Amino acid sequence: CIALCPVNVLDLENKLAIVDEENCTHCRLCIPSCPVFALDIKPEMWCCMIYDIAIIGGTLPSLISSIKLSENLKVCIIDINQEIGFPTNFPGIIENEKLLDEFLPEKEKLYIKKNKYGYGLRSEWLMKYLTHNAAKSGVDILNRTRVSNIFYDELFNIEVIGGGPKNNTINSKIILDETDRIYLAP
Repeated sequence: CIALCPVNVLDLENKLAIVDEENCTHCRLCIPSCPVFALDIKPEMWCCMIYDIAIIGGTLPSLISSIKLSENLKVCIIDINQEIGFPTNFPGIIENEKLLDEFLPEKEKLYIKKNKYGYGLRSEWLMKYLTHNAAKSGVDILNRTRVSNIFYDELFNIEVIGGGPKNNTINSKIILDETDRIYLAP
């Protein structure tokens, strides 16, 4: 869990993970990876879950969109899987590697290699790096979360089950549905 924290607010003291709550972005990437299931975000940190945009489905387009949109808007991604974008459902090929420059300052870690189709890269690593960059940009990432119902009453009310917020409802002005592009969890 400590290695997954995109803002480095977790520390280990006496075999316990300690969270710097003042600097925590509440991205929740640490929670499913905790080996003893000890980490959780306090319910009061999730009581006011009103977003400008809620993206349902952790896909490559949703991660890139969330990073750009979070510059001016409050954004969350809701994904059913344990990790955003896993398993990856696209080949690790890109025609123009310069397209990654804006989103991945450390793109050399993807081991990009030129081939006859363009450039090959590790698509699962691309998804991990983009997820971390989205969290660093302030995007709330709710993984292991299933949408159970959506209704509209001045805002979209998204009812969720699983690893999402304790109050089980997220409110959003806009919903982007990416579920047709993801592999569903069992």
